[in-house]
Amino acid sequence: MRLGRVVITALGGLLLVVGGVVARPDTPSVTLREEARKRREEAATVVVEAERHCRRAPMGGRCIQQAYERQLQLLQEARALEIEARQIEQQRWGRE
Repeated sequence: MRLGRVVITALGGLLLVVGGVVARPDTPSVTLREEARKRREEAATVVVEAERHCRRAPMGGRCIQQAYERQLQLLQEARALEIEARQIEQQRWGRE
């Protein structure tokens, strides 16, 4: 069980614990973190898949290089989403 994300049932509804603070699944910060997680998962697989595919391609080195560039792009997008989610959470926590 990770401390960062724990799904609990409370009062008949699902709540998500993000960074130790309870957040509802429909909040913008949770949605952004979920999208960031998806991008990180895709980044983890893009190079592996490209290496498998590019070995047969005539310009395999370039193909793999493009996969690494795509991986970097996905990781940068994920980080930007995480930063945005964190800023939303900080604003929300400041008002509560």
